[in-house]
Parts: sequence; structure tokens; C-alpha cells
Amino acid sequence: MGKSRSGTVHQRYSAEFRESAIGRMRAGANVRQLGQELNVARSVLFEWRSEAERKRVGFYEQADRRQEREVRELQGQVRELQAKIGQQAMELDFFRGALRRVGAKIPASGNSGKSNSGLKSAAGVSRKAE
Repeated sequence: MGKSRSGTVHQRYSAEFRESAIGRMRAGANVRQLGQELNVARSVLFEWRSEAERKRVGFYEQADRRQEREVRELQGQVRELQAKIGQQAMELDFFRGALRRVGAKIPASGNSGKSNSGLKSAAGVSRKAE
């Protein structure tokens, strides 16, 4: 079994076989005995374990970057929502003030509820039918 230009061992063994060997190494198996049992050089077993660790670290780094990106996106959404809430609060304050000012300028009339829309002639005669 030879090494490729990248320095990794050619894949002569299945992924399941490698994972099983790596799992046994992590569980504390004697690497010399394991290598003899599997007919794989110790250096190859250590290389498999190192490669698996690099992949695992790479996976977690990718997950961390993905999570950081999601956090930044969510923080941006929170800022946008806070800005909208602030804008709405300003608008509410404006309209409350405007209503207070308008309400203060409306004269209080003494005919509460009566209509002011009836027509009368200049002579004071009512146009209503009798």
C-alpha cells in the first residue's frame, strides 16, 4: 500500500473497517496487537486516527462558523426589530401629542349632541314642513 502525493494512504480498506479500528484505538486497544490482528501497520492506524481527528475538528469548526453566522444574522434581525419598535414609539408619541394639541383647540360647544346643520331663512322662517 503506497502513499499518494498528498501524503495519505490509498484507500484499500473500507470506511467502516477504518472507523472500527479507530474506535478500538480510542477505547484503549493495544495498537501493536490491533495492527497484527487487522494486518495493518501501526503507522497506518495512527494515520487513520489523525485523519479522523482532522475531519472531526474540521466538522466542528464548520459548525462553529455556521453557528456564528446564524448568530450574526439573528443579531441583525434584532437590531432591525428594535429600530422598528423605536420608530413606532416615536410615531405614537407624535400622534399622542398631536391629539392633545388638536383636542385642546376644539371649542367646547353648548349643544352637546345637537345638529348644527339645519337651514333657516334670513327672515327667521323655518323651512321645515309643519
